[in-house]
Amino acid sequence: MMEDDLVELIAMRPKQNASAKKMLSTITPWILIARRESQGPTSDSSDHSAVNINKVAQNWTSNGDVNIFQTADTAESLNKRSNEEPSSSSITVKKARKSYHLFPPATPSVALNCPRLKEKDALKLLIEIKVDGVLSSADVSDEVQKEYNNNMDDEGVNVCLASAPVALNFLQAAMEQELSSLPRWLWTQCLQGTKEELTIIHLMQLTLTDFYANCTRPEPVPPVNERTPFVEHVIPVIKYFNSVYEKLHIQWGEKGFDANRFIGICLPTEGEFPRKLMDGIGISTTDKKTERLVIESSGEIDDDHTAEDTLKIIECSIQCLQFDMTNHKKASFATFLRRKVLGLQYVGNRLSLVSTGILDANRWSCVLVRSAVIPRTWRERWNWQKVFELLIKMNSMIQEQDSLCDEIIEENASGKIPKECTADHRVLRSTKLSVRPPCKHDDGSERIRIREVGGHNLETAKHIPELPQSRERLLSSGFWQTA
Repeated sequence: MMEDDLVELIAMRPKQNASAKKMLSTITPWILIARRESQGPTSDSSDHSAVNINKVAQNWTSNGDVNIFQTADTAESLNKRSNEEPSSSSITVKKARKSYHLFPPATPSVALNCPRLKEKDALKLLIEIKVDGVLSSADVSDEVQKEYNNNMDDEGVNVCLASAPVALNFLQAAMEQELSSLPRWLWTQCLQGTKEELTIIHLMQLTLTDFYANCTRPEPVPPVNERTPFVEHVIPVIKYFNSVYEKLHIQWGEKGFDANRFIGICLPTEGEFPRKLMDGIGISTTDKKTERLVIESSGEIDDDHTAEDTLKIIECSIQCLQFDMTNHKKASFATFLRRKVLGLQYVGNRLSLVSTGILDANRWSCVLVRSAVIPRTWRERWNWQKVFELLIKMNSMIQEQDSLCDEIIEENASGKIPKECTADHRVLRSTKLSVRPPCKHDDGSERIRIREVGGHNLETAKHIPELPQSRERLLSSGFWQTA
């Protein structure tokens, strides 16, 4: 072994003792670790491994400071055989004034340009959020984790796109074309397939024709603001989607929505209830008043604005669900558990689809459904497979929600749902507000003051909201009851 050779070299050549001894002291800790790995773990192997790591760090310190950060199982993992999971420790090497951080391949990572929220721990009592693959201290239920896992598994194999093989083959053949001949090729193909497959192909023809224009037009002059990529790359895709499927009335550009105004009237807050404006809102074509989709653009840089927009999408989606329950409070709460509001968030070049729903009577859930990079150059064209996977899945979920809302309307009007099973009994009663009769103010206006929320007295609260609304409108909203 090398260790024996060095010992023999020291004995034979006294003049080289210093350099040989230095080399021996450097490799000895690693030799000891290798021996313990081959012998298997012993009762005190953890302590010895930790000591050996420290010796290695001390030897390396002569050339630069080395810090080895260990997880709870680092020392144990050093004694595992090579076919088992590697150590999850990280190493920081300091050279002069610079630090270099090295992590093992198995270190969990966060995908860039995706929905993100730092406050998951603080919100876990009210909402379970699973929009990234990172394990958080904010544990989610098995139900939410299973939904997330199923979504990611389906996305990995493009399960929705694969269910339309004629459309998938058309897309893959289009990606094999030369850019200059793409428009002509797209519109000269004679294809046979199911009605759904031909609809998807029509969506592909429209979208890829616009993609050709984006690839050949002059690039925007930098710096590019938040809106330019959103307008050029996202709005056309959603417009063509809506043209083909005809499921939504979409309005763009800082649009308010009814649910936000309603919640601002009915729920007490400290100060004026903030009005939320979305970059885009999709309203159902079936009843022309139910928000199905909320859309936000977070800009080119993945920073704190990403988390703010994620929270904004969740907040507005919850308000839409609350508004729907209030309008159909005699429908079954079990039916409302299947109700979802969809959100699209565009960060950098990535579009993500999230779904917000009711987890139980006390909590909401928000789960990532699909995520895709929207190609901006011809080299990125193969990412269209993920984009169309997202669009087909979104259409499927909107169809499900249209059918579900018809079921909710029928239940609400039927009078057949037992009282204890209604949304009114299970959820809304806990949020109803009691008010006292309106009082005249100096300016002659009538204002209603909230006195009680869900059984909690607000008379002694520091901030008691006063709402300049008619008493009749408040009492008819469903959240209110006379004190």
